[in-house]
Amino acid sequence: MIDIPSIPKRASGWHSLLGWLRIPLGDPIPLPTLGFFFDQFAILLHAGRPIHQALQSAVPPDAPELGRICSAVERPLCAGVPLHRALLPWKHRLPEIVLPILEVGEVSGTLEGAAMRLAEAFGQAAALERRYRTAFFDPWLVILGITLYSAATHFTPSPVQMLLDAILTFLQFTALYILGRLLLRGLLRWEGLRYTLDSIKLALPLMGTVTRNLAAARWARSFAVLWNSGVPISTALEVSSRSAQNACYERALRRAAVQTQAGQSLSASLLRTQLLPAHLLEIVRTGETTGNLGSSLEQFAGLLESEAFTQATQQFVFLVSVGKLLATIAAVATVMR
Repeated sequence: MIDIPSIPKRASGWHSLLGWLRIPLGDPIPLPTLGFFFDQFAILLHAGRPIHQALQSAVPPDAPELGRICSAVERPLCAGVPLHRALLPWKHRLPEIVLPILEVGEVSGTLEGAAMRLAEAFGQAAALERRYRTAFFDPWLVILGITLYSAATHFTPSPVQMLLDAILTFLQFTALYILGRLLLRGLLRWEGLRYTLDSIKLALPLMGTVTRNLAAARWARSFAVLWNSGVPISTALEVSSRSAQNACYERALRRAAVQTQAGQSLSASLLRTQLLPAHLLEIVRTGETTGNLGSSLEQFAGLLESEAFTQATQQFVFLVSVGKLLATIAAVATVMR
């Protein structure tokens, strides 16, 4: 008998509000939420729950959109529609790897294993995202820092007035940040602009290497999960291309998917992209022969991530040091006037 962890049925109003705000802001469902959801879904399936009941019970309390999706698919599931087809109307709100892996799991009768693979994949991706924010910056911490700096430089005798000014400053910068994100998301729907910006990122002297390593690592992890789940190579290439989060990689990997459909090997198709590290291509070539491509790609993705974060941290520390030096020079110059 499996001990199924209890899931609270109600979430705070603040969490629910944040959950609904992700839709107009264009934010995807958070990776930790998806990892928890698929982990609980797999546990409930193993315990013998029907699919529609397991979906409903697995929804965490701070995911109202995910709960709405699970409620909407209950009727088609009870009517015999496969889960991956029932979720098709929400394919743009779910990560690309979800539907192919669920489809393979349903066809092969290993839906529980497919859910566990998704839980592991989203757990690793969430850890990667946390490390990325730590190595670079979190915009909300930047806004908080600006708010505290503004409060410190505009000192008033009244603590209440200082608090009100700080809240107003925080709200102003929050509004600017949200409007900026909405504007940027609208502009990035233009494929040409997105491709141009991502090309510039790859061409930058220092950050270009970090961007390349992270894009290759994201692709490798996603492709490894799809490969291990039994998804066909061309489909796995096309789906995993979007996990790179770079338009240049997406376009090149989609071309590689077309070439594999024409009968070319995976390693030969990836070689033509001219974007992946030589060691990664060698691992793909060897993995095709030995049959352990999935595990090899996951291990190498970890090495790429570590290298990228080391470089990013060094560059961040350098920029902070330069910023402190310039601030000190400006302060001394102000005092000497």
